[in-house]
Amino acid sequence: MTEFQLGFAPAGQRKDNLVRFLRKHGVSDGELLEAGLAIKSPHPALPRERGRDEAGEELWDRFRQRIMIPIHDEHGELVAFGGRVIDDTAQPKYLNTSQTALYDKGRTLFNLHRARKSIHEMKHAVLMEGYFDAITAWQANVTNVVATSGTALSDHQVRLLKRETQELVLAFDRDDAGLNATQRAIELASKSGIYIKVVRVPQGKDPDDYLRANPDGWATLREHALPEWEYLLRQVLGTLDLTDASDRRRGAELVIPVLAKIPEASVLEIYAQQAAGWLRIEPAAVLRDIQVLKSGKSPHPGPPPRAGEGNGFRGATFASKAPSLPSPASGGGEFLAGAGGAKDEGYLLGLLIERPDLVPEVASALREVNFSSAAYEQVFARLQQMIEGDATARPTDRLSEFTPEEQGLISAVAMTRYPELDSGSEAALRQSLEQSLQTLKINASQRRLKALVAEMRAVRASGDESRLVALMQENDRLARELDTLKAVRYGSG
Repeated sequence: MTEFQLGFAPAGQRKDNLVRFLRKHGVSDGELLEAGLAIKSPHPALPRERGRDEAGEELWDRFRQRIMIPIHDEHGELVAFGGRVIDDTAQPKYLNTSQTALYDKGRTLFNLHRARKSIHEMKHAVLMEGYFDAITAWQANVTNVVATSGTALSDHQVRLLKRETQELVLAFDRDDAGLNATQRAIELASKSGIYIKVVRVPQGKDPDDYLRANPDGWATLREHALPEWEYLLRQVLGTLDLTDASDRRRGAELVIPVLAKIPEASVLEIYAQQAAGWLRIEPAAVLRDIQVLKSGKSPHPGPPPRAGEGNGFRGATFASKAPSLPSPASGGGEFLAGAGGAKDEGYLLGLLIERPDLVPEVASALREVNFSSAAYEQVFARLQQMIEGDATARPTDRLSEFTPEEQGLISAVAMTRYPELDSGSEAALRQSLEQSLQTLKINASQRRLKALVAEMRAVRASGDESRLVALMQENDRLARELDTLKAVRYGSG
């Protein structure tokens, strides 16, 4: 970390170690205060003595018992310091130089002078929240990283970034403050025409934690970053069950304010279509409701939102010819992972939609599976064909290549949250893939046994003894096979 010139400000027995040192080297009290290196003691003024300024006020070091991070402007000139406590129970955790003639947090991007060359080479900048997020990222070879010093992105910082690049990758914390900062950054930067993607750090971690534990993990995060408006749409829809009509209505209410903030008409239409596909409503209806909101007219009346949902816009009209999903009777009613968490073909489809790079690994197993409906069989076959033709394809970006029924399946599972993906654990993800394939085999065997029972009844009534014996033998074989599959999937106990 030598390039970051980190230091330490000790506490010592006195509170004015730096003040006394700099005075000895000719720095005046006024300059100490103006540079943000000293603060006035809260004690009442006393007659001037050593350690006091001309007004008789005692000066203390601004930074004590903190790791010190030098902050430079875009030209590489030292303008301020940031200090982080050693003991996390101390507050504030981070302390910056106060605003000075040289330093304004909203007009400075940490590490920009070092990252500029890499930003130009890679044609995008990575924006993080804090100094140590950026320092850890730099150590993980993310050399195009800058940070906002823990503050919300400002207009001036956007202008600084736009001088260097037209693409920005956001990697903020997953807590409420980080989510709010991400939303503000998207809304602000999009007005400047910067193309934005959002990295989704696994739940419960911030970029610093993740990259410390996974120094080679940035490439995976970057590969699965989402375009800004898709990210925001997924955020508002992520807790809803989009197979349920009332949740789809709430979803329609929640996406309208997000879409209304998209400045470009062409981009707005793209994401209105995407949201409409997830919700299984007409894109034209979504666009109409956006215009209603922008005009300031009263939205269509509707029931109040559930607690915690806020005041979403109401009124997106549901399509009369939305693609239908398989009914429970056809075996497709279990497809959404949120409905009981069953790791079946719907769960498998959702994992592969999010991680299409894994499709080739399960292709041979998929060819041996008997699916619950023709729709599932077709969507998996088409997914394999798509990835064979383009290994980098994102199915959710190419929904038009699927039939309306297939689009309904993909849109529903694409909005489900999968713990394996949030955790970032490849082992957990591959275990879930295997469990889903095992569940598919179990379900197929159970369907075949159910059909055999019905067939045996019919054959018994017809008096065809030889056929009945053959069916009974097949029934016994399938029952043993099912027991073996269940023992593998759920354990023999």
